[in-house]
Amino acid sequence: MENKTFIYTLSDPNTNEIRYVGKSNNPKYRLRKHIELSKQDKNKTHKENWILSLLNKNLKPIIEIIDEVSIDEWEFWEIYWISQFKTWGFNLTNTTTGGGINNGFKGKNHSEETKEKCRVAGLKSPNIKLFGEQNGRCKLTNNQVEEIKEKVLLGVNREQIATEYKINKKYIYFLISGKRRKQKTT
Repeated sequence: MENKTFIYTLSDPNTNEIRYVGKSNNPKYRLRKHIELSKQDKNKTHKENWILSLLNKNLKPIIEIIDEVSIDEWEFWEIYWISQFKTWGFNLTNTTTGGGINNGFKGKNHSEETKEKCRVAGLKSPNIKLFGEQNGRCKLTNNQVEEIKEKVLLGVNREQIATEYKINKKYIYFLISGKRRKQKTT
């Protein structure tokens, strides 16, 4: 696995809703660290409060690897996946756009000048959202998506569909629920 790392998600075990996207060379270890941090009596992030609320119910987040990427390109892919999940309507607990941008804002106050610089920089950045086949990481054609939806309606086993199309079984849920493959609106 040299030169590779993982992009992972943390999901709510009750709803299976994805709540966090991160990167780790060792996802199981990273999950333990997330849990440890949420138990500490410090200023907590939204993610840590969410995990603590699960722990208080004797639950733990579900970790799932969604991508294996080059160690040299992980920043790009983490930013990409956070953006994608937010575009699909997931209520993520991520407080940054990803890509190694440290949560250096936690507990800090910024000057009005700094806030204005950030606002202006944000206006200059294009917000590009590529949907369906336009997305370079797209695994399925639009026709394949329609075939999958039809098979689900006909009662074909989702594991069978996932194997046939070489996709994760969870991906089928996203397709059916409309959280994937949204059409670009103009």
